Amino acid sequence: METVKNINVVWRFHAFDLISFNAEERAPNAEKIDLNKINFQLSVDSQINQAEKKVILISSVEIFSNEAHTELLGTIRTKGEVVIENFNEVVVDKTRLPIQLMASLMGIQISTTRGMLKLLSKGTVFEQAIIPIVNPMAFFPPGSIRLEK
Repeated sequence: METVKNINVVWRFHAFDLISFNAEERAPNAEKIDLNKINFQLSVDSQINQAEKKVILISSVEIFSNEAHTELLGTIRTKGEVVIENFNEVVVDKTRLPIQLMASLMGIQISTTRGMLKLLSKGTVFEQAIIPIVNPMAFFPPGSIRLEK
């Protein structure tokens, strides 16, 4: 079992970009979508560039009209890059980043994607839907993220 150690992480945003956005436009006579039935399929992939001290996060969200995922209403993909200035101090056993750090960065990525989706979805069938708040720790099994060699 790992010992809990407090680390002061020095980081900064390097970039945040929209990769893609697709949405069904609302027809003037379109039937309203039940906001209580809208379902979001969310995933966040991470890449760690040790040489550049950079964490790259790519979030993908698919918006469906129901829990069965039979009607896709739209998608958004975003990419965030964070530089960890004291990367070598943060790395655990020269192979891992602390899961708490990765979860915090994923939480920021998801929140920023949520805001971007809200702005871009105006005029779509799901413009009133908001990505729910999720616990980023749910994306990880016990342990930490391994660095690519």
